[in-house]
Amino acid sequence: MRSGRGRQMQEGLGFWSLMWSGYINSAWRVGTIVKRVEPNYYVKMDGDGAEHHLTWYKVRIYFDLVTGK
Repeated sequence: MRSGRGRQMQEGLGFWSLMWSGYINSAWRVGTIVKRVEPNYYVKMDGDGAEHHLTWYKVRIYFDLVTGK
């Protein structure tokens, strides 16, 4: 369930349930972290629903949440 500006309510994920950007196929794409395995992340993309395994440096917070635009 989505509510507010890009927050997704998920049990036990807290901060990690915010929307994130993942660097996939030479572009930053919007998704949600579904699993964290140090130091990597599994990110589910909003566009196609695919789940990608990404290293920590290919994941960042979705900038629209920071700037509010």
